[in-house]
Amino acid sequence: KGPDGMAPVDWYGMGLEEMIRSAKEHKANLVLCSPLLRANMVQPATTQVMVDRAQQVANEYGIPYLPVCDAQAKQYSEEFGYDVNKTYSAEEEAVFVGKIYAKYYLVRDALADENHEFHLTQEELENHARKDLRPSSDKGKNNHPNLRGADNMAYHMINLLKDTNSDLRFYIR
Repeated sequence: KGPDGMAPVDWYGMGLEEMIRSAKEHKANLVLCSPLLRANMVQPATTQVMVDRAQQVANEYGIPYLPVCDAQAKQYSEEFGYDVNKTYSAEEEAVFVGKIYAKYYLVRDALADENHEFHLTQEELENHARKDLRPSSDKGKNNHPNLRGADNMAYHMINLLKDTNSDLRFYIR
C-alpha cells in the first residue's frame, strides 16, 4: 500500500508519472514498458491492473508503450505450450511456471545443478554477482531475470520499439 492507504496501482502510477516528469525535464526520449509476464502468471489480476495502468500513463503522456508482457505471453505459448487465457490446475500451472522461471529467471536449482534442463552456461553464471545466487523465500525462485532472461526481454523491447514513433527506433540495428 502507498501512503495514506493508497492502492498499490495508484502508488505505481504516481511513481511512473514522477519519473516521466523528471525525465522530460531533462529532455529524455522516453518509452514505457509493461510489467513482466512472470508476475502475471503468479498474480494475474493484480498484474493486469498494473499493465493497464502503465499503458494508461503512457497514453496520458504521449509516450510510446511497449507491451512486453504480451510478447512474452506469445513466446511462452509457442515455447512451452502455455496459454495465458486458459485456467490450469495448480499442478499444471506449477509445471509451466517452474520451466519459465528456471529458464529465464534466477532459480537456485537451475543455477546449482549442471544437469538441470535450463542450467546456465559458465559464461552466463560468470555474468551474475554472487548475491544473485542467494536463497529466496519462494521455493528457490528469484524475481530477477538471469542473463538469458535479460537478453530475452531486450529482444522483445527492441522488436516492439521498431513499431513505435520513438526516435529511439533509429538506433536499432
